[in-house]
Amino acid sequence: MLCFALDTASAQPSFSFIQVENEKTLCTEALPAGRGQSADLLKLLEQAMQGKNISYSDISTLAVLTGPGSFTGLRVGMSFMKGLALSLKLPLYGCQHFELMAQTMCHGEKKVGLIALESGRKEKFFQFTNGQNLIDDPINCSIEELVATKQDLYLKSGYYVSDFEIDTELSKKPFAKKTSEYLGQYCLNNNDMLSTPLVPYYIRPADTSTPKTKID
Repeated sequence: MLCFALDTASAQPSFSFIQVENEKTLCTEALPAGRGQSADLLKLLEQAMQGKNISYSDISTLAVLTGPGSFTGLRVGMSFMKGLALSLKLPLYGCQHFELMAQTMCHGEKKVGLIALESGRKEKFFQFTNGQNLIDDPINCSIEELVATKQDLYLKSGYYVSDFEIDTELSKKPFAKKTSEYLGQYCLNNNDMLSTPLVPYYIRPADTSTPKTKID
């Protein structure tokens, strides 16, 4: 049986099929970021399933990244997975990106670290962690603003985790796998996540403004 894990929220979206019995990754595929995601998701998924001889009946568990990320990306991923869960009558797990990185990539760390995620602007999403425990509130800002406003925590940090390069003196823990792989493996080991309400995890409000049209 397989766990299907989907990430449409991060800077490098992807989906993965994880074997439930041994938590090994059977297949991982990158997804396009941005507006073309909704049009390509089902096509790329079914191409991967055909290539690996996977059928929907092989899937026993579903997992989705709940944010932070773009409004469109979160809406695409969560609505797709909720529809899949209803049609296949399968459990659906959700996890936000900061928590996922703290529990996987920061596992075993005994010092303060910084998780940095792409926010799709000149700003980034940041949150500090003490080992596997997230500390302080997440923030959406530039690295310069982060250092200025969270100086005490920043100076205590010994490393950072990020899927992009940031201008910092901290040492980096490299991503070994796609986020969807971490997500699927983590959800298989945390059945209590089903009791958590599956809602989008936003740090900044959705930008729903529309440009003004000049009328002559």
